[in-house]
Order: sequence, then C-alpha cells, then structure tokens
Amino acid sequence: RGRDVLNEKTVFVMDEAGMVASKQMAGFVDAVVRAGAKIVLVGDPEQLQPIEAGAAFRAIVDRIGYAELETIYRQREDWMRKASLDLARGNVEKALAVYDANVRITGTRLKAEAVERLIGDWNHDYDQTKTTLILAHLRRDVRMLNVMAREKLVERGIV
Repeated sequence: RGRDVLNEKTVFVMDEAGMVASKQMAGFVDAVVRAGAKIVLVGDPEQLQPIEAGAAFRAIVDRIGYAELETIYRQREDWMRKASLDLARGNVEKALAVYDANVRITGTRLKAEAVERLIGDWNHDYDQTKTTLILAHLRRDVRMLNVMAREKLVERGIV
C-alpha cells in the first residue's frame, strides 16, 4: 500500500547489476527516471555477463564512470583481503599463490580423486546450522555431486 511505489524520495539500489540484461536494465532505469527517483548500481562489470543480450552495466560504467570500493569486510584475515583485491584486479596467479601459501588449496591428479576428496571434506565439515555451497561447471557433475552428498546425508541419518 504505497510502499512499493517509486517517487522522488526513493533510492533504488540494484546489486549484481552486471548480471542484468540490457532490456531489463532499460526498464529499471526508465521507471526510476520517470518517478524522479535515484538509481544506484552495484556490481562488477568484469563479472559473468547476463545470459540475455547486452552488457548494460559495463556500458554505463564506461560512459558515466564509477566509484570503486576497496574495503573488504567479508574476509576477516588480512591475507584473504589482499588476495581478494588481487582477484578483482585480475592478478589470479598472485592470489592463488597466497591461498596456496596459507594451505587453502588442495589438488589431485585425477578428477575422481578430486570428487572423492571434495565430498569427503564436505561431509567432514557438514553442519546443518550453516550453509555450504559446492559448485560445478557441468550439469552432469552437479547431479553426480548432489547424489554423492545426499548419500552421505543418508548414511548419517540426516535424510
């Protein structure tokens, strides 16, 4: 009842703006401008682009400019903050070297070994009160990992 209406007192904040397609971005910007509101776009223009056409956020950043935040709050340890900045700036090798030096990277020669280790580590650290995320590139790997994780939960009597 009037709370979802854009007006001149509204500041519309869009997080992950880099993931919004051009058509949707145009709709948001048009609605905000018509209402006399203000729009603040938050995101990383170098992040994955939207599936639909266009990189509206990238174009806006290139044309209008941007403010960059360099204070990192999510990572608690100084070395993690520095590594995150390295990743954001494209210094992947440097960031990975820091994570490796802090024993945060493990590797295997075979994919099957990596999968077994991943599920084993996940199972060891599993806590129902916390959220854990396992990512995979291919859908078939996602299905396989889901099945393996579920089997571990069944073994433990959780599912």
